[in-house]
Amino acid sequence: MTTGFSTIKLLLLPLLLVALVGCGYTLRGSSTTPLDIPALVLEASQPSGDIPRLLRRRLERSGVTVLTAGDSSNSNTPRLQQAPRLQIGDEMQESRPVSVSTRASAAQYEILMSVDMTLYPANGGPPL
Repeated sequence: MTTGFSTIKLLLLPLLLVALVGCGYTLRGSSTTPLDIPALVLEASQPSGDIPRLLRRRLERSGVTVLTAGDSSNSNTPRLQQAPRLQIGDEMQESRPVSVSTRASAAQYEILMSVDMTLYPANGGPPL
């Protein structure tokens, strides 16, 4: 009787995996989508901040060559002029209490992080 149950489990496992893959399920952060942007100039007011660092990593995984505005090497100068430019402003963080305890102190906080970004096209036109 246990061998019949084991056989059913062995047959259901591949069926479940095929169903998960068929519906488009992927682990968070594991899928990368190739972008139609060959290169992008990334300008950040806080280059070592979390958002520019994570954005750079995600863009590079998607096949985009990320250039910095301060990169004035001879080989990248034409690419800097032909690539779209993304300006990232200062990261702003705000927290506020969401719930209070019986002692009238904050029990939980909501933390909001925001940043201003502006994308300029490669031809130097107005921001998008």
